[in-house]
Amino acid sequence: HNAAKVLDEIRERFSEIRYPAQPADLSCTFSCGIAELTPDADTKLLTQQADEALYTAKHAGRNRVEWFLPS
Repeated sequence: HNAAKVLDEIRERFSEIRYPAQPADLSCTFSCGIAELTPDADTKLLTQQADEALYTAKHAGRNRVEWFLPS
């Protein structure tokens, strides 16, 4: 839960940054996926879970933080 809180705050602040450009300023957002490290998880599994959570965030409207939820 701490990771989600920190990443959500970073996400919010990042989206507030404006980059001067013409004809209009630019802004960016990001989404991220979080997976929990468990004793039986290896690096490959953890990466796959975080990636699945990231795609959940993108499909839910982007600019969000999502947890991996096992099926």
